[in-house]
Amino acid sequence: MRLLRSKTDSDKPLMVLLDNCSIHKAKKVADYFKSANIVPLWNVPYCPQYNGIELVWARAKKNFRNKVLEIKTGQADGRPLATVVDEVMRDLPPKLVAACCRHSRELLIPSAGSSTAPNQL
Repeated sequence: MRLLRSKTDSDKPLMVLLDNCSIHKAKKVADYFKSANIVPLWNVPYCPQYNGIELVWARAKKNFRNKVLEIKTGQADGRPLATVVDEVMRDLPPKLVAACCRHSRELLIPSAGSSTAPNQL
């Protein structure tokens, strides 16, 4: 791996923002970072309870599993997978999707100096 740096910054450490993927924390990667003068900056751990869309996906996955189980047990006809997915998405409660959107909007932090408040988005 070759990193591009300006000649004036070649002696400064390069900072790289990384998620918490296990491969990023492997000894080989850590050794490479050290040899290449790279300082890893770790992102915060992922917290699905702070991401409103996870509530929608959890419901969709539960409904999908139930529909697939109905098909496997012969309680439903052998619909194509695309049809089952369409049904699952169509059957999501509109209030749940709206709550997800509202939750995400409330979590947005306007940038400094911005006149757009989260409830105006």
